[in-house]
Amino acid sequence: MLKESAIVSVIGFADLTRQADIIQSVTYKYFEPYIIIAAIYFIMTFIFSRLLGIFERRLRAGDTR
Repeated sequence: MLKESAIVSVIGFADLTRQADIIQSVTYKYFEPYIIIAAIYFIMTFIFSRLLGIFERRLRAGDTR
């Protein structure tokens, strides 16, 4: 999980938090954007984790040949 989390953080965590700041300044809602960011971050991490797992299995299967 740490490997995928690091990849996702490089890709978009700063962008997500910046968007949350913009939403907070417009709507004055401070908690809701971070809940949404947490959900988006979890989804991104989950997807990358699954994709990397598939890729690693294919590489491992290629090593046995």
